[in-house]
Amino acid sequence: QGASSPTARQMRPFLVLAAGLSTVHSFSPNTPPTSCSVRGHAHPHLLGSPRAPGGVTSLLGLPRDEDGVPTEPVRAPRPKRSDMKSKFGGTKPRRRSSQGKALEAGMNNPSRLRVMSGSAKGRLLDSPQVQLRPMMGKVKEALFSTLTGFGVYEDGREIRHLDLYAGSGSVGVESLSRGAKEAAFVDFAKECCEVAEKNAQWCGFDGSLEAGGRKGVGVCGDVLAVLRDPKGFGLEGTFDLVSATPPYEEISYSDLVASLSESSLVAEDTIVIIEYPIEIGTLPPVLGSRSKLVGVRNRRYGRTVIGIYVCNPTGKWNLDVKTEEFIDLRK
Repeated sequence: QGASSPTARQMRPFLVLAAGLSTVHSFSPNTPPTSCSVRGHAHPHLLGSPRAPGGVTSLLGLPRDEDGVPTEPVRAPRPKRSDMKSKFGGTKPRRRSSQGKALEAGMNNPSRLRVMSGSAKGRLLDSPQVQLRPMMGKVKEALFSTLTGFGVYEDGREIRHLDLYAGSGSVGVESLSRGAKEAAFVDFAKECCEVAEKNAQWCGFDGSLEAGGRKGVGVCGDVLAVLRDPKGFGLEGTFDLVSATPPYEEISYSDLVASLSESSLVAEDTIVIIEYPIEIGTLPPVLGSRSKLVGVRNRRYGRTVIGIYVCNPTGKWNLDVKTEEFIDLRK
């Protein structure tokens, strides 16, 4: 570096959140602030581009709402299993079939989905005959380790988990295995809901006394419709955990965030987990209009980012808020 060039340490972005995470500043020592944005306005420094009429457009050309959340599906291609190189030669990976009891049960498990921990640790999970992009094992393990640290699965808590875009239900089943009382698997595909319920039962969560009353139930319908009219789909009350692992290229994150923040299923202290692609950049540290979703974690795993928010936190959970993680993770 030249003598006039700022060091890497000097150029490290700083995130200063004040007044209840309502004001955001980003600056470096040798340059003026790129923006100072107040709650309800976009944060160009997090998106990597200047403000555009009617919202914000990122370097990838993504239009964004006033909160800085993409309003259109993002281009985030991921290789299919048939496109992945194999160390055994060729382009197709070696097929791993189910064995033992899983084979006898007629389970389809090309991705080797399994329960990572808890009472059903090691159990293989069935996969529906549709194209899925399940949460990676290392991501799931890291996520639930964080939730455990928050005190979510402490004895005596009857946790209700809403698993959105459930697919095989691996996230909800993992939650049941660690002590959640109930998991609702929401997916538009009927086959996914059936497989998710089957996986819960396969792991012993059938609502019986032996299972401690723990159970999983499928809810077939469009996720946004379910969030807006839960009673129309048979859902009552509120949930302690809500996880959203959507198909990146098929949804508007702006619509998803709006539906989450306005849903009657989300209440004070509900933990909301949003999986999104690194191509988005970084979601803002505060989301929602009616309900404030306050960011407490935002971590990257390869090309996947997990944002963890808490709705209007009151101190119920053992939160160690990491606001510094809400910076542009693409670097």
